[in-house]
Amino acid sequence: MMREVAWRLFASEYNDANLEVEGGGDRAPSYVVTPLGAKVNRIFVVGVITDVENVGSDMQPMWRARVSDPTGTFNVYAGQYQPEAAASLSKLKPPVFGAIVGKSRVYSPESGAVYTSIRPETIKEVDESVRDYWILEACRSLRKRLDAMGEAVKMDPLTKEGLVKVGVKEAVADGTCYRSTGRRRRRASPRQRPHGWRSRRMNPTPRRKRSWRSSRTSTRTARALPGRAS
Repeated sequence: MMREVAWRLFASEYNDANLEVEGGGDRAPSYVVTPLGAKVNRIFVVGVITDVENVGSDMQPMWRARVSDPTGTFNVYAGQYQPEAAASLSKLKPPVFGAIVGKSRVYSPESGAVYTSIRPETIKEVDESVRDYWILEACRSLRKRLDAMGEAVKMDPLTKEGLVKVGVKEAVADGTCYRSTGRRRRRASPRQRPHGWRSRRMNPTPRRKRSWRSSRTSTRTARALPGRAS
């Protein structure tokens, strides 16, 4: 099975995701679909790791980290099933720049509240230049999806094939169609909460119902991009 692409996304957009899609088959991957159509199974983020805490026990540690980018904060959880990532987190001394590749997760513990998190595969300490380059890459990814959404609103009916014909990449077209049509909508269930979830204090801020476009930092960054994305 081909490995899923790791998306470059800003925290504000990722934390606003509330749509989950399951693939067919016993071992098919699941996806979190963001408001701008990123269909995410794996994610790559670089930011400032501001906090690392063992929210489990000494016998069964569960490490939680908060990773900040220009728009918000990612929540990362690593436990016994992510031994390498957990070991890396336990050795970090915040604040540090960190690069994380991991699986997307969404959890809805109560009506109206949606929490997103990342289950890390690898965690590495990096320098500021790597963070700055990641911001540029995340802006390019954002621009492509904004352009895809612009094409989507012109189509009736909207189809993945139609978006691909006008130059939208297949992975972007797929998520755009899911986001625009709301197909196979399913809320996250308690079974999908991060391993070691205990209380609201582990992720105290639920998703606020606001538009991704309202992020002033992200808007300024997107406007600064030179021309249309390829």
